[in-house]
Amino acid sequence: MVASLQLDVAPRLSAIGPAAASVREFLARHAVDSSASYATDLVFEELLSNVLRHGRAKASAVFVLLSVHAAEVELRVHDRGMEFDPTIASDEPQAEWGTGGRGLRLVHAFAQRLDYERVGGENRLRVCIARTG
Repeated sequence: MVASLQLDVAPRLSAIGPAAASVREFLARHAVDSSASYATDLVFEELLSNVLRHGRAKASAVFVLLSVHAAEVELRVHDRGMEFDPTIASDEPQAEWGTGGRGLRLVHAFAQRLDYERVGGENRLRVCIARTG
């Protein structure tokens, strides 16, 4: 059985904390192991922060669907910000990263699967994180 949590996150940075608390509570309620919970929380907060800081998605809520499957946690984030494909990883060596892009590298590190598409003016990102317990 798949358990799901749907959130419409207000387009402001102050909404990330309460939304992340809802995500953590949902993961705990569905007995997601600590490694997958940590990774999901970090990925969730990083993606929402990027959408709201850089994506200019300030006019409408960010849609989030979190689903717990037997072998993975699936996170879907849809926003109407400017087009940006976070699945494209930089080939620059870590020493040359500077201050930007580190969060997306963490997303890539935790993601078992990362899919992106742009549909009807909306960014649609799907991230799957393996459950280990």
